Amino acid sequence: MSSEVEDVNVGYVREYRAGDEVALAPRLRDADIRDIRTRTEIPIVDVLRGSGEISSPSCSIIGNTEEVEGMFGIVDEGNGFGRVWLLGSDALVRKPLATQFLREVPRYLELLERPYQITGNIIDSRNLVHIRWLKFNGYTFIADHVDAGLHGERLLEFVKIKE
Repeated sequence: MSSEVEDVNVGYVREYRAGDEVALAPRLRDADIRDIRTRTEIPIVDVLRGSGEISSPSCSIIGNTEEVEGMFGIVDEGNGFGRVWLLGSDALVRKPLATQFLREVPRYLELLERPYQITGNIIDSRNLVHIRWLKFNGYTFIADHVDAGLHGERLLEFVKIKE
């Protein structure tokens, strides 16, 4: 019975739509809010909106209740570098949505990374779920920036380089 439940799609990914940020912002994971706050004091909804608007592609993760459970994308920084990002609700890191997303993420990452020689970003060192996710998806941590955040947080820099 449990294997049948795991095989059922409980969510899907679609292109970002204006308003997705409004739905996600109040339910964003505390770790993701903390991560954003290491770099800016801009309101969370505005950070999500800006990220959704400047990324290409920019995607939203929709749960089985049709709620926006996450957003992700890549920002073209020029010179073959893409800044990859992912922000989500607690539902995104819990079964069954987490299981489905982990199973499907390689396909999305391949599409995001395709135009770039290098993809990467920085992350709050306390965001352990995302650190594990990044390692699982082949990213390498290349630098430890102590006291680099707005409030002295430790930030980790990660990359993936095409072979």
